[in-house]
Amino acid sequence: MESEKLPQEASLDSDPDTDLIALLDAAAADASGVTSKGIEALRLHIQGYSCKEIGQLFGEASDNNVSAWMSRARKYLRQDPAIAALAP
Repeated sequence: MESEKLPQEASLDSDPDTDLIALLDAAAADASGVTSKGIEALRLHIQGYSCKEIGQLFGEASDNNVSAWMSRARKYLRQDPAIAALAP
């Protein structure tokens, strides 16, 4: 099954979340399976996509699946010191 190419940012320089997106991309490269999907979903969510839209980009995944992926990704990312340092 060929996966659909997901949208990328037009310009990272103008995005206030540049550091976070770069960290998420790096973490996604280290993660696997559902965790990696969740990190990609979080990145898209930061850009303004809804869970429903993200599910459609991933091939008709349900809103609940996308939420579960993001939950697993958040749990994984809490373990990353670089990302934890960004938390208020």
